[in-house]
Amino acid sequence: MALFDPDELNRVVAMLARLAAVAGAVLVVTGVPLLVLYDPDGAGWLSGLHSLASALLLGCAAGAVACAAGAALRRARSWLGWPLTLAGLAIAVAGMVSGQLVRWTAVRPEDAGARGVFGPLGGAVEVVRVGGADVSQATFLVWVIVHVVVVTVLAAVVGLAVRGRHGRWAAGGDRGGRVDEAPAPGGEVPADAGPEPPGA
Repeated sequence: MALFDPDELNRVVAMLARLAAVAGAVLVVTGVPLLVLYDPDGAGWLSGLHSLASALLLGCAAGAVACAAGAALRRARSWLGWPLTLAGLAIAVAGMVSGQLVRWTAVRPEDAGARGVFGPLGGAVEVVRVGGADVSQATFLVWVIVHVVVVTVLAAVVGLAVRGRHGRWAAGGDRGGRVDEAPAPGGEVPADAGPEPPGA
């Protein structure tokens, strides 16, 4: 097999997309309960599983970028395309970073009874401690909105776009091919233009 073989790279990207979908599902399944169950002193296994899924998603996104770069060295294109590849990486990074920012460790006053991700936003809370820093409720609210709403919506949009792109590629309607490949007369793509669809 040639180094950075486009066929193999596209199969790897397809596998990474499936793993990313699994990671996304685990993030949803664990994230929803954490909205109400998160406690700095409890729910450790649930938070750990959520963090593991986030790391898996980031690894899949980074792997897709590496595959796209490898395909570019062969003057070929990944079926995923650079825009979706980079969007996936950006969302994975944003999710991991914002996820750390909403992992509050304490509130003041301590008897405010905060619980869950939204707990520090209660009226009795004056200061939220995240790691070793104290932040205001307004700042913490921004972080929560980014992590729970913005990242989730963007991830869903990109996920649907990836699914549609893969479907078109597998059906042969968006083959791409080599960067320097010119269409054959009549607008048809030559039979040897670019890698076969993943799984072909």
